[in-house]
Amino acid sequence: MTSLIAWVGVDARAPASVYLASDSRLSWSKTSNWDTGRKLFSSKNKPEILGYCGDVLFPSQKLGQIMDQIDNDLLISEEMSIEEKQLKLFESIKSSFGDLPIAQKRKFDVAYCTRVGDLMASEFGFCRFSWCPITGWAYNVIDIPKTSQLIDVLGSGTNSVNRWYGKWKRSDVKGTSRSVFSAFCDSISSKEDPLTGGAPQLVGIYRKGASKTFGIIFNSSRFFLGDRVNDDLSLNHIEWRNELFERYDGEQLSLLNGAQPQPRPHQLIRPTGS
Repeated sequence: MTSLIAWVGVDARAPASVYLASDSRLSWSKTSNWDTGRKLFSSKNKPEILGYCGDVLFPSQKLGQIMDQIDNDLLISEEMSIEEKQLKLFESIKSSFGDLPIAQKRKFDVAYCTRVGDLMASEFGFCRFSWCPITGWAYNVIDIPKTSQLIDVLGSGTNSVNRWYGKWKRSDVKGTSRSVFSAFCDSISSKEDPLTGGAPQLVGIYRKGASKTFGIIFNSSRFFLGDRVNDDLSLNHIEWRNELFERYDGEQLSLLNGAQPQPRPHQLIRPTGS
C-alpha cells in the first residue's frame, strides 16, 4: 500500500492551490520493499495531477499514459468542465482495466485533482476512483474545503497520517498548508506504517498555469518523485520544499533567499523513528 494525501491551500479570498503528496515505498511484504517508486504524476502544460495507492502495476502504467494523453490534447480539453474531465478519466481507467487479466486485478485507488479557469475565476476539483474485488468500482467526488486542510487520506498509512495531522491541528500553525505537509512528513518519518517509507513526493496546482512537480529536501538529501537527485547540475529551475514546506534552495540545501522561515512548533516533538 502506501500513504497518499490530497489537500487544499486557501488564502484570504478563496482556494489558491491543491496538492497531492505520497511516500515512495513499493512493498511486496512488510519486510520486502523498494523506496524509490513513483506514485504521483503531473501534466507539463495543464493543471492536472494524479496519484495512486494499492496495486502498483496497473495504476503506474495507466496514469503515465493518461498524463501523456493530456499533454498531447488527446483526452481532455480546456473547454471541459471539472465534471466532464473527471468522467473522461474514469472511463479511460475503466476501459483499460477491463483488458487486464483477471489474475492481475488488485485493489487500487486513484486521486485526481484538476482546475478550470485561472486567477480569481479558477475552480478546483477533486475525485477518487477506486476498484476492489469485492465491491467493484467506486467514483467519489469530494468537495474542496473552504479552509486549508486535508481533502482525502488514502492507503495503509491512513491512521498514522491522521494521528500526526491531529497533532499539527492542535499547534499554533493549524489551518495552513505547511501543517498538512509537515504532518505527512512526520508520519513517514515515524515509520509507524511498515508499508510507507522513502522520501515524500509532491505535486500541486496553483490558480494559474500548469501543474508543478516539486523537488523535496528530506533528511538533508534531494529527491524528485522519490528518486535521489544529482548535486552537480543547476537545480533551481524547479521549486524545492523541505519537510516543513519551506521554500528551499535546491543547490545550497538552505532556505531560499527571501523565503519566509516556517519553524517547527516547539510543542511538536520530531518522530522517534526519524
